[in-house]
Order: sequence, then C-alpha cells, then structure tokens
Amino acid sequence: MSAVPPLSGLLLVDKPAGMSSHRVVSIVRRLTGAKVGHAGTLDPMATGLLILLLGSATKLSSLLLEGDKGYFATALLGRETDTLDTSGATLQESPVRVTRIRLEETLAAFSGPIMQIPPMYSAVSIDGARMYKLARKGIEVERPSRPVTIYELELCSFEGNEFEISVVCSKGTYIRSLIADIGHALGCGACMSALRRTRSTGFSLEDTHTLEEVENLGADKLLIPPERILEHLPILTPPDFFMQLLLHGQRVDGVKLGASEVKYRLYGENGFIGLLTRQDEKYGLVWRL
Repeated sequence: MSAVPPLSGLLLVDKPAGMSSHRVVSIVRRLTGAKVGHAGTLDPMATGLLILLLGSATKLSSLLLEGDKGYFATALLGRETDTLDTSGATLQESPVRVTRIRLEETLAAFSGPIMQIPPMYSAVSIDGARMYKLARKGIEVERPSRPVTIYELELCSFEGNEFEISVVCSKGTYIRSLIADIGHALGCGACMSALRRTRSTGFSLEDTHTLEEVENLGADKLLIPPERILEHLPILTPPDFFMQLLLHGQRVDGVKLGASEVKYRLYGENGFIGLLTRQDEKYGLVWRL
C-alpha cells in the first residue's frame, strides 16, 4: 500500500466570533495532524476570512502577509475604550452630534495614504515586548506612527450612534485605530463593535469554510493547492541540466536561465515544482511542492 502524501495547501476558514485565531489553528492541527500556520490573525471578537497554511505551504506565509485586506466593520460613536473596541473598559463617553454628511466628509479625509498609531492592545513589539502584554499590566508606551494606505472607505449605513463601513487597506492597518481616529476627528470618540474580514491577498469570504465543514468534510477535500498563492508570478521551465542543479540546491546565474524577474513559478515536465527567487543575480529554489 502506497503512503498517503502529507497535506499541503491553503485552508480558508470563516473564523467564528469569540475564538482566537490560535485556537482555530489548534483545532485544525488536531483534525489533520498536520503542521498548521496562518497568514495573519484576527482578534477574538472578529469573524471572517482566516487563511491557514498546512504542511510545506507554511513556508509561503510571508507571501500572503504582504497582501491587501478587506473588512466590513461596525462602529459606535460617543464611546472610547482602552482596547479601541467594545470589549474594553470605557474611558470616556461623549454626546454625539454627527450628521451623515459630516461623517462622509470625515471618512473621505481618511482615504489614501495615512499615518496610523497601532493600538496598545496589539501584537506589535516595542523594544522586544509585545504591546498587549504591557497593556494588560496597565503600562502604556509611546508608539511611533506607521504609514498605511486606505484604498477604499465606504459608508454602508448610519443610524443613531452606529455606522458601518467597508474598508480595503494595506497590510498592517488596524481597523480599530482607524475607527478611533475617525471618532476623534468627529469630536465625540468612537470604538469598533464588530469586524468581519471579507478578503485577503486575492481570496474572499466566499472561498471560506466553517470549522464544522472542515471537521465533517475533511480538510484534504477543502485544501487549495499552494501554487494558487503564486499565480501572479511568471513561469520558468529551464533546460534539464539547469533544472537538476536547482533541484539539488545549487544556484544558477539568471543569464543562463534566461530569467530577469525577481520570482518565478518553477515548472518541469511533470508540472509545478516550486518557487524560484533571485539573489545577487543568481536564482535558487526556496520552496518546493
């Protein structure tokens, strides 16, 4: 009997509210027995697209972390909290006198490249210390602002003290901070009350599966091939002599391969092999199927 090949690929999960991303990873690891990583966590209160990588595909996580993200978020005006969402302790409450026109004008001011200070309750490190660990001890430190880009920011609904927005943004953007900054600009404060990730690095919510589906159907039937991550890269199929050098861990000059791009999908006579990258004008196989 031939051995069952190890699982390798992407598993797109619709994370439920109230569960940490690391808990989802743990559940999938238990169900599959495979090595499991992720391509960007979601806060426990958030739901939606969580990209998991299984087996050898975990080595491709950095390619997915770089991509843009999409979210649908709900915000509560007139309340500021220590976590910037409704799960935190209330720091201040203010009267709300905001019209739809003023809200739309304020949102427009936050579109495009902006500077953003990450929240204290986040996984960002300052001098080697995770900020959320400092925050839990009541320690607040100065955080440098970072450039992020808000590509799309649309007001979906506004009723009473609550509004909903659709956001497409660059990596590293904190929607909690975006909402808090919008509230500050409006003069009444705001905090996030719900968040759902709708897209990430070319994948969307429509591609996801619930944990129940993963358990009942089996992760092996739901996996997306690792090559899907690299679809945007050009294909390179070198002559057999150079292919053997690459497969044995040697690096080959780009001129000999006829290559000039930074990254390629490497193909052989039997199909997809792995990821080829350039360093100092030579190419090497950094990941293989």
